[in-house]
Amino acid sequence: MSAASVAQVRRRIEDGIAILEIDHPPVNAISQPVRAALQIGLQEAQADPAVRAIVIHGAGRIFVAGADLHEMELPPREPLLNDVLRQLEACSKPVIAALHGAVLGGGLELALASHYRCATADVSIGFPEIKLGLLPGSGGTQRLPRLLGAEVALEMMLGGAPIEVERAEKLGLVDRVLTQPDALSGALLFARERRARATTAAVRPLGRSHCAGSGPVRYTARPQRQGIRRTARAQGPRDWTPAPLLRDLAECDSSFAAWDRQRPGAHNLN
Repeated sequence: MSAASVAQVRRRIEDGIAILEIDHPPVNAISQPVRAALQIGLQEAQADPAVRAIVIHGAGRIFVAGADLHEMELPPREPLLNDVLRQLEACSKPVIAALHGAVLGGGLELALASHYRCATADVSIGFPEIKLGLLPGSGGTQRLPRLLGAEVALEMMLGGAPIEVERAEKLGLVDRVLTQPDALSGALLFARERRARATTAAVRPLGRSHCAGSGPVRYTARPQRQGIRRTARAQGPRDWTPAPLLRDLAECDSSFAAWDRQRPGAHNLN
């Protein structure tokens, strides 16, 4: 890995929590060196038995404000953002995105692939790509509707306007609104609290749910199920035949029950 990659993503471990801090001013764009360093950092954290959780944070006033626009005129260079996000999402250790400032475009893609999202009160979250004639290109068109339902996801992707933290929390896009002004310290506290509760979780790509309070935390098919139900409610009064949607809902319910019974790949924050 190049020296530039090392400089743009700082890596350290605090109390069993690996911190990956993106430092690529002025807006922490996810350039190729950043993607490469994130990938290496995730691999190292995954392989280190002393690491129980991972926090991704953006240095400065912004989490990540999108892709590096300078790279749009160049041939794609590996690792692609899609590859990094799939690796992050499949990580057997909980990954927490510490959100603050602007969380836009590729930054929201990164947050959606994380298992948890903690946000400060000043956060602004959105997919503004439509203003450039683009749509999210690294899985956001799939992850966002699975989490929030089709209606809200289409509003965010086709409207391009960011949403504030209060609405993000209400929709379930943010797991905790932080009282701390520093997103990193708040996210670290979030991880430590769950470790103190001896929480276990089974990781499943594109499926994440948690119970409020001190109950167990499990990664399941529930976000897909909730998103499909929201879509069905939004579309219900219209004159249409929802058979494919209802079939998908039944499949999610079946998957949810199966994962509750089997709970493979449990990981522990102890």
